[in-house]
Amino acid sequence: MKKRFFIPAIILLIALQTFAQPHQRVGAVNIHQTDSKKIHFRSSPAIGNPIHLPADGLVTEHLDGQVLFKGLVKKQKLQGEWISFYRNSHKLDSGYLHNGVPDGEWKRWDSAGQLMAIRQYDAGKLQQVKEEMRLANPKRTFYVLTSLYKTDRLQALYAISAAYSFSFPEKKYTAQSLQQLVAGNSRSTNTYIPVFTECLHHGMYMNFFSGGITKDSGYYKNGLKESVWLHRNSPAGNYYIGAYKNGLPIREWKLYDEAGSLLSIIFYNKEGQEEWRKVIRR
Repeated sequence: MKKRFFIPAIILLIALQTFAQPHQRVGAVNIHQTDSKKIHFRSSPAIGNPIHLPADGLVTEHLDGQVLFKGLVKKQKLQGEWISFYRNSHKLDSGYLHNGVPDGEWKRWDSAGQLMAIRQYDAGKLQQVKEEMRLANPKRTFYVLTSLYKTDRLQALYAISAAYSFSFPEKKYTAQSLQQLVAGNSRSTNTYIPVFTECLHHGMYMNFFSGGITKDSGYYKNGLKESVWLHRNSPAGNYYIGAYKNGLPIREWKLYDEAGSLLSIIFYNKEGQEEWRKVIRR
């Protein structure tokens, strides 16, 4: 009789429609090469905001009668609902900002109307993390990112940057206006640059391939991956399911084939280091 394996309901729903491939890079952490006690973010500083905004009021742009974007500015920062569109009237992205920082759900679509990404952010927690980083008091550290900041500032700052959230090279962040930014996003098929420059992940995180196939699915807590995740880097094939703690893979990670049969098990300790692996032979 074929062995059965329990998968949490939210992940099972994803696995029924999608399948992953081995050697997936998990954010900036490779789950096959976690041989360091440090959290591995690509060393890169958070970037400043190059976009010029008015002091206050509605910001919007039209082209041939079509709205390209719409938002509100307060004290030269985006405040409230934001939405932008492709020239074919399909949504490009939408979300809510508080003092220029995303707060709550953020979504991004491709030009065909396919949902490509879902993020949950927390602007309040970002301010708390930044305040802890500023104080740098070891006796009052609450966030793991603050501890990371004390040993590697570039890594910690990168973890709260838009470039970490949407994986774009900072050198591409050259827009001087919202018009240029939205136009660049509408032309690019591989790179998306949001209207914010810093953020803190807290809650659901999902990426999709074209056609609706799930690429990554899981949750963040205080800026780091937490609990059960699913990973793949191609629409069909094998997929990984496992858990994170403070951004590091822990305990058992399981590799399944496209039919849902278990192929191997990799075990990680609490420091994210691989301790052993087992190949399932049939």
